[in-house]
Amino acid sequence: MGHANNIELSKGRLQERYIVGKILGYGSFGEIRKVKDRLGGRMAAVKIMTKRLMLPKQIARVYYEIELLKRFEHPNILKIYEYYETKEKIYIVLEYCEGEELFDRIRSRGETGFEENEVATIIQQIISGVNYLHQ
Repeated sequence: MGHANNIELSKGRLQERYIVGKILGYGSFGEIRKVKDRLGGRMAAVKIMTKRLMLPKQIARVYYEIELLKRFEHPNILKIYEYYETKEKIYIVLEYCEGEELFDRIRSRGETGFEENEVATIIQQIISGVNYLHQ
């Protein structure tokens, strides 16, 4: 998959390139699904956004975020592999991250919390990513 490309691709074509799996979550404009690249076997996530649910400025913001993500190369920032667009949808194929979201992880710990070394690792990863973004 190399860098992101703006390619007209129907849902059928997406399914030709990827094996579409389970829903990982929902957003304001659509859903996120786990996919497997038929060519290399790489696992990824695809954000599927429905344009009719978005204002023009929100669509513009998505394109801006895509352009930003295409430039980033850091272990603590999701990689964008490619994106596709149809008249109805925007598909963004992203790096798949195994595991739970940080918020869910924090919530599941409840009163027991985290060990100091776990907190240090999490904070270091966050700071590393934010520092990269500010360079």
